[in-house]
Order: sequence, then C-alpha cells, then structure tokens
Amino acid sequence: MVTISDTISRFLGCVLVVSGVLQHMYPVEGAHFFGITNANSQTAIFMPALGARNGALGFLVLSLSFTGQRKATGLFWLAIIIPALADARICWLYGEGWLNHAVGVPMLLILGCALLQG
Repeated sequence: MVTISDTISRFLGCVLVVSGVLQHMYPVEGAHFFGITNANSQTAIFMPALGARNGALGFLVLSLSFTGQRKATGLFWLAIIIPALADARICWLYGEGWLNHAVGVPMLLILGCALLQG
C-alpha cells in the first residue's frame, strides 16, 4: 500500500531529478532559482555539479521508494538534511533564499522519521 509519505518521497524525488537536469542545462538560471541571485556565467560554474548531485539523489530516492524500501528511503531523507543545511549556508553567505533551504529541514526530519516507522 502506497502511503502519503511514499507519495511525498516520489514527488520530491521527481523535483530533484528535474531541478538537477535544469541546473545542469541552465546554470545561471539554476543559480538564481537556488538562491544565488547575483550569479552570472562566471560565478555559476558550480551549478552543473550541483545539478548532477540533485539528479543522482533524485534517482536514488525514486529507486528506493519504488522498490518498497521505506526504511532506507527514510534514512535517505534524514541524511539529506546535511546538504540542505549546507545549501542554506551557501545562500546565507552569498545570496538570498537561505530560508527556502532551511525550512525544508523540519519537513525532511518528519518525512524521514515517518518512513522509518515502516
């Protein structure tokens, strides 16, 4: 039986894959969306790598979720809190939108713990 937690995981996995592809293809726009609003073609050189990270993580969580590995999916979301905090810090130091990343932390904590329950 697919739960709300499974559905949210799959939706977020798709968001990671799509955003990863777009960040890779359009680095400056991806940087702006990420929260580095003053990025240009010279400063957005990190975005293709960030896009690859997000895309790979999206495929991983989709694979875990669609194979019914709820506990592993829960651990995945708990582990993702670390890069979410790092992303928030980058935006705090070099751009805007840090709150967009930081606000996801409690959501990831709740989702991860819900999936760990089985």
